[in-house]
Amino acid sequence: MKSSIINISILTIFINFSYAVVLNFVINSYSILDDAFNLIVNDFNKYSNETNLGITLRMTYFIDQNSAQGYNDYSQTLSLFGKKKNKYDIFAYDPFYIKIFSPYLVELENYPQLKEYFDLYNTDDNKKLTELNNHRYGLPLFMIISVLQSNKDYLMQYNKEIPKTWDDLIETAEYIMKKEKEKHKNSTLIGYNGLFPNNENTLCSLYQIIYSFRKDKDSDIPDFTSQETYDALEELMKIRETISSDEVYRSNEVFNVVEMTKGNILFSNFYSSLVLPNYSISVLPGKKMGINGSILGGFNIGINKNIEKEKIEASIKVIQYLFTERFQKEVIVKQLGLITALSTLYDDEESCRYINCDMMKEIQFYLRPSSTMKDYEHFSDRVLKYFYKYLDGSITTKELQNKISDINSHYSIQITSLCGLIILGIVIILLCCVFFSSLILFTPKYNKRYFKFMSTDFWLLYLIGSLFILASIMEYYNTPTSKKCAFRHICMEIGDSLVFIPLLFKLAVNFPKINKYSKWIEKNRYIFFTLLFSVQFLLSILIIATKAYKIKEINFYKELKNFYICDYNNTVGKIVSYTQISYNIIIYFIICFLIFLEWNLNETFFDVRHFTVVLIIDGINQILKIVFNNLNINNYILYNLLHIIINFSCVLMNHIYIFFIRVIFMSISSKEDLDNKKMRDIIINNRYSNIKDTTLNRGYISSNAKTDYSSSANNTNSTLSGKFSKDMSESLKTLKVTLINYHYLQTPIP
Repeated sequence: MKSSIINISILTIFINFSYAVVLNFVINSYSILDDAFNLIVNDFNKYSNETNLGITLRMTYFIDQNSAQGYNDYSQTLSLFGKKKNKYDIFAYDPFYIKIFSPYLVELENYPQLKEYFDLYNTDDNKKLTELNNHRYGLPLFMIISVLQSNKDYLMQYNKEIPKTWDDLIETAEYIMKKEKEKHKNSTLIGYNGLFPNNENTLCSLYQIIYSFRKDKDSDIPDFTSQETYDALEELMKIRETISSDEVYRSNEVFNVVEMTKGNILFSNFYSSLVLPNYSISVLPGKKMGINGSILGGFNIGINKNIEKEKIEASIKVIQYLFTERFQKEVIVKQLGLITALSTLYDDEESCRYINCDMMKEIQFYLRPSSTMKDYEHFSDRVLKYFYKYLDGSITTKELQNKISDINSHYSIQITSLCGLIILGIVIILLCCVFFSSLILFTPKYNKRYFKFMSTDFWLLYLIGSLFILASIMEYYNTPTSKKCAFRHICMEIGDSLVFIPLLFKLAVNFPKINKYSKWIEKNRYIFFTLLFSVQFLLSILIIATKAYKIKEINFYKELKNFYICDYNNTVGKIVSYTQISYNIIIYFIICFLIFLEWNLNETFFDVRHFTVVLIIDGINQILKIVFNNLNINNYILYNLLHIIINFSCVLMNHIYIFFIRVIFMSISSKEDLDNKKMRDIIINNRYSNIKDTTLNRGYISSNAKTDYSSSANNTNSTLSGKFSKDMSESLKTLKVTLINYHYLQTPIP
């Protein structure tokens, strides 16, 4: 009977072992915690065996064993996640790397059986450790925090208390160090270590002292350029000069641990994971009582999402055990002496014998922004470089503040800056000019004399085009966004179209040879305008619909001021944008071509010359826009000013020149118009009277240029018209000859 029972028991154990789920537990850890994780895994396996849970944890370490810093090589762990069929199931990772690991971890909020554990670990600090983008990627197994390690022996000997403020720390350390020199000739005692080694711990030390200088307990960490940060940095230098040294400040973690073991450091900024019998831990000091700062870290437990469903379910059972109150109290607190993230244990009398519960209730945590910055590693490297220059005395406190701020700051032209105010002033002046010029259009005296070239309604469209261009300038203020980029582009292109289309209309109607197309355009002016403008309007809608633009960061990896520029977001958007630009360029060249053909028409003789000046500048501006968009300009002020100047020149030429400067020129030169036209006829006749070209010998150009102006003009046009009609089939053998003849016509011919 006994033999049968034994056999059944052995068979049961064998079956359980055969069907047990083996979970590979990867530890991405500091080497100092090897024994802690071994104990955690062994405790779970013991529990699993006792309860026939059928799950076995198998541990794998990924640690940089040769690192004096004790930091992990997270890239080794990260390389495991990319594999779809993965043999690694559960991960213990530093929450500092949650942004890196999160794409490969299970979103635990999707598992209802874990809800009670989320409620247990529902403090704001725990959420900061485990949440990203409203998803829960783990639970905090235990916390590692920066604390003040105080030498109990010296404090007791000199009857001093643990300091609560930085000034108290300096005063206490100075007193004890002075007494030690006087009594025991002890000059090796270090007042404060600083902990600014050549690694990430320097950032931790900087963040925590800046955080401890905030104005009140509920304030966020001060900005790097703030007065609070200035005071914190000055305090660091004061501490170095009075109770520490540059050598100690730069020393690595090994040096600090060795010196603390010897008892040679009075006050040490270090981590709660280091427990020494002659040191007590407490909150780090602050600028004033009740305010302190500590870096929050630790280890989260997460589940690989690229494993079988069965293993995910088994991993959840592991989490359910590791985060029970019993496990946290008996293993994390009592056996390992680590700080639990389960805040209810801070009120447990037994737990408080092993951890400093009063400290945990008083401490104020700061979590480094590794998950919110674009590239925290790059930021950390540059801050470390600048801070070491600061320690060397190469840069001042203010310079350090500005350099750190510049790393992640993005600069733009602000409306309150000197540059911004100048631009705004010019825009206001131009707006006033546009408004004033609109009044001129409705003044009969000026309208009939200087604005006969186009009808009032088309002049108004031309004027609105200038307003659109000015509107695009306003979008260069402040940081650009994808919407602002699209609006800026649309305003500029629609503005150009509203300037070009009325001009094209007038030139098309005035074509040197009267034709059915010109007549149709003249009779259907609004249809003509609508057809041409609708193309630009529809393209603008496509710009918005395709989300054509995004912002591109400039100088982020350079030691220059960062700023954003507009960039294309997709190929379709880029094509639509270039189509808009090309459309206006095509209209521009058609206008230039028509101006050439209508160069000598009496009706628009002076207008086309003035518009030629405008078009030359517009053409230069189009070329400059293309050039500037393809130049690598690393100065945000220069980049924006170049584009703004182009827009200003467009408004100045398209509007100010036409509405004001042109009017002034025409009023001054009105008495000389007759002589100018006479001179034109003389030049035409002298240039072509002796040319042997058969077309010109047939009398296309009048030779009677020295007579009275009215007679000369009539005779010249009569000769051209008559000969043109009579000998059309014979003379216009080439397009070149036809265009040249159009160019020298003074009135349109039928």
